[in-house]
Amino acid sequence: TADEIQLPAPYPCRDPEAAWQRVSTAIGEVKTDLKEMEEKVSREIGPEEAGIFKAHQSIVEDVALKDKVIDLLQQGVNPEAAWHEAVEGFASMLANLSDPNLQARAVDVRDVGRQVLIRLLGHSEQKLTLTKPAVIGARDLTPAETAKLDKDLVVAFCTAEGGKTSHTAILAKALGIPAVVGLGEEVVEIEDNTLVLVDG
Repeated sequence: TADEIQLPAPYPCRDPEAAWQRVSTAIGEVKTDLKEMEEKVSREIGPEEAGIFKAHQSIVEDVALKDKVIDLLQQGVNPEAAWHEAVEGFASMLANLSDPNLQARAVDVRDVGRQVLIRLLGHSEQKLTLTKPAVIGARDLTPAETAKLDKDLVVAFCTAEGGKTSHTAILAKALGIPAVVGLGEEVVEIEDNTLVLVDG
């Protein structure tokens, strides 16, 4: 999750234009990934589910988000912190709205924000590689991580966070993977190779 990504120690942004170029490049890379994911999901699952990744593309292209980042860079905030702060502000605003559907979109904003931040930091996405059938236990899974699950080896997944109307849950249903979400921290603490029973 985004919380696990370590931001660099604060440092001043002395060249806002070059800093924005770095952010813009990271955004472009994420947009390309999201477009590929949209096409893959449309082909393998369905156009309705692929719409999740179309929505994610619109988040990463959000003008207000871009303007906030540029504003922070001009104030001397470094690009990683500027991006993180702008995304958090956007996500918190959605999370505080009364409409549960809009509240749920805060998760999407943080997911997309995390993907850009990973690239800004020069990290690569961790890939889940399985060699035998397994139940996945995680704090949460993003829609992209869910769409990439190997249906032949992932027999179910359980997450500490998330809700039944989340995009992750919708994708799991479309993929036919039993999923139980919002179980709390205990699920993350289960040791690897523990035999578990999932009633999904």
